[in-house]
Amino acid sequence: MNLTGLTIIIFTLFMSPSVWAQSSLQLKVEHYPPLLDMNSPKQGLVYELAEQAFATQRIETEIIYTSKEDILRSVDDLRCATFSYERDKDNSKDWYYSRAIVLRPYIYLKHIDSDIELHDRSDLRKYSLKFTQKEPLYDITSMEELLDHKLDLFSVPLYSAVHYLKNNFTKSDAKNLEFLFSPSIRSENIYLACHKSHPSCFNLIRKFNKGLETIEQNGHRQRIVKKYLSWQ
Repeated sequence: MNLTGLTIIIFTLFMSPSVWAQSSLQLKVEHYPPLLDMNSPKQGLVYELAEQAFATQRIETEIIYTSKEDILRSVDDLRCATFSYERDKDNSKDWYYSRAIVLRPYIYLKHIDSDIELHDRSDLRKYSLKFTQKEPLYDITSMEELLDHKLDLFSVPLYSAVHYLKNNFTKSDAKNLEFLFSPSIRSENIYLACHKSHPSCFNLIRKFNKGLETIEQNGHRQRIVKKYLSWQ
């Protein structure tokens, strides 16, 4: 399978088909806060949502953090599933995808004292602008440059921005950064996916979708997402 260029967060169901049928899943993931976070009691937004959805179907999960290379080696063994940022065209013929677990929108950050006005994308040319490199040190440094008026705008995923403000900045500094939601940049749905050749894959996706519907209807999903959007 050619995974070149695919942006994914991967977890592995490291077990045989018979164990899937027994409703017990071992998940292998990359550390990618705040979506998957080994330092969080709830292990991050995506895992918390997935765990709750699986729980409604009486499927227990265990999370294990490892390297991307280690996970990718398991993909071709039909023992794995993935959290994927998009329904990748190259793999759509081989994979089943769940409903979207969560939408990850990108935003702009600016200093609250700046007089920046963005009406459309052409306005961006007027300002100094950086885009996330999906590296915490780079992102945090860029946000510090906003606070020091060394940078006008910084584009970063919404959940990442909140995570950094909550864990790496004082409340007074956080209040000096403003979120801009337009003009729109991009957004990524995150899905559960698994290989169609696995005999339990279709049933796993079906149960997971049912679990997502349940936590939406009972309000649990909204409460979890709200927690990851609050930093004050």
